[in-house]
Amino acid sequence: MLTGAVVLIYVVTSLCLSPGGTWINDNGLKRIQVQSVVAAGYARYDLPWTGRDLDPDGRFAPVQPPFGYVVEGRLYAQYSPVFALLSTLPYRGFGDRGLLFWPMLGGVLTLPAVGRLARMCAGSDADRRERARVAAWVITALATPMWFYSVTFWEMTPAACLTTWSMLGIASYVTGGSSRGLLGAALAAAGATYFRDETVLFAFVAVLILFRAGLAGGVAPFPVRGHVTDAARCEGLEGGAEFKRGGGGIGRIKSGLLPSGVFAVVFAAGAAPLLLFQAWALDRPLGFHFDSGGPLAGGWTAYVLDRVTVARRLLINADPDLMTSLLVSGPALWMWGRALIGHVGTAPKVVAGFTAAQGVLLTALSFWRERPLHDLLASNGLFSASPILLMAFAAVRPLSATSSGAADDTSRRMRRMILAVAVLWVAGYVLLSPPQNTIGVHWGCRFMLPVLPLLTAAAAPAIAQAWGTFDRGRRSEPGAGVVVATAVGVAIVTSVVLQVYALNLLRHRCRFNAALNAEILSRPQEAILCRDWHMPQDLHSVFGDRRIYLVDSPEEERDLCDRLARAGFPDALVITSLSGRGAAGAASRVLCDDPLNFTCVAIDVVPLSAAGDRRGP
Repeated sequence: MLTGAVVLIYVVTSLCLSPGGTWINDNGLKRIQVQSVVAAGYARYDLPWTGRDLDPDGRFAPVQPPFGYVVEGRLYAQYSPVFALLSTLPYRGFGDRGLLFWPMLGGVLTLPAVGRLARMCAGSDADRRERARVAAWVITALATPMWFYSVTFWEMTPAACLTTWSMLGIASYVTGGSSRGLLGAALAAAGATYFRDETVLFAFVAVLILFRAGLAGGVAPFPVRGHVTDAARCEGLEGGAEFKRGGGGIGRIKSGLLPSGVFAVVFAAGAAPLLLFQAWALDRPLGFHFDSGGPLAGGWTAYVLDRVTVARRLLINADPDLMTSLLVSGPALWMWGRALIGHVGTAPKVVAGFTAAQGVLLTALSFWRERPLHDLLASNGLFSASPILLMAFAAVRPLSATSSGAADDTSRRMRRMILAVAVLWVAGYVLLSPPQNTIGVHWGCRFMLPVLPLLTAAAAPAIAQAWGTFDRGRRSEPGAGVVVATAVGVAIVTSVVLQVYALNLLRHRCRFNAALNAEILSRPQEAILCRDWHMPQDLHSVFGDRRIYLVDSPEEERDLCDRLARAGFPDALVITSLSGRGAAGAASRVLCDDPLNFTCVAIDVVPLSAAGDRRGP
């Protein structure tokens, strides 16, 4: 029932988007990869480069670093071709609509895993466990950026799906000793790296968590202040995971090394085919993302400054104004910090109040913005798009003083383990990611999208608690149940409204990009000169059929025009983004992405003898 409803909503959403339109240049370049693989008959994985004969050194290559690289005369996208390869199948069957098959499937298949994780975190009460499962499904599907990325041509949701299932396998192993869960977790984590290479950080975190759980004989990677009993410490790896612990340190170390070692070996075996494929297709086993050097390539001073930038972008930014961002993200970071130092959680009334206030503030800010896409460049923080996730930091109490048994204790520790995985994963990304991988015209924190289902699983029990205590709270503590449940309801509603707002931005942007490609398709000129780095990637519909060049200066443009003129081309299209570039010429065809106020494009037909002279400063 829930699955069918979500599929219907996602399909209807996708039908509201212009086919052939894309959100930003990333999606356009990935689409070009798909078309290239099909055109090459699956034999080559470089990009079509029809203008190479006049540009053998790649000076005017349409895709420049870091988005593309010229290697031995061939042009390659920075992205692994695996996602493009898989996408060719639905693309060949359904055209542009088929490109959303894998993103949509990834979003839908995430839901059962996050629902089961939420049940494991919800305690012993059957009603609360079921409410938590339903809450996790609804929130993940409709109240987080998973909705947006399920209808956008990106590989984010398949990666999130696989890491969520991996987390479920780890949880099944730690709480019940399921060897199948451990092996499945390792393979799912390996599968995620086929879509997003940064998910290898999740695998490292998983190894640490498994080692710590085995070492402690329990599931909590950090001690829960005042709530860990001797029985809880001894509980954990049992059944198929019965290892000899004994009382000595060697036995405990073995108990930690065995599951973490098995996970690491199976993960490596699962990821090995990716390395072999990329070595064959790209001549780079690790792909192009690692060509820029490590985080210390610029020295320690640059590294520290970069970490400050990355931390602000990933954890704080919710608005171009820093103080507004701190107002939105500060409470979340404070509550997350409390959880890390041993507090079971913050009082539900406090968290619910912050959550509702954040939801109202973010909604008001979103509808107030005159240039929403421009503001998204500085609004990509982890807590910027789904305020209901703050409930992950709310304390969940047993239903009564007598119901706090082993099941409730295990659920509480499982919830803390999931939060620990989330924070270690985010911390690893903050410590290692280059700054350019933390910014862009994204909805929410795209790079940390796989963390959101984990936060949802941790938030769902607190939401279920709020729903279940509505009437009980009114009787035993006047107003408390009503206040908390109402605040949670406000947070859910505003979170859904924010996703609908983002989808409307996506609709306008896809319509603009589709119109731009249709306009270029209608022009007869074979040579196209682009003056902005992203424009060739936006022209995905003609990329393989026209001579598209990227020029960065008047000198480059004159040089290229001379080459084209000598080759017999009478004229060319010159495409200029007008953002900060002045007014268009009287004869220009101008396309704008109204009402987004982000991009206006001037299209001119220019005789090649005069094209170099038109270039502005």
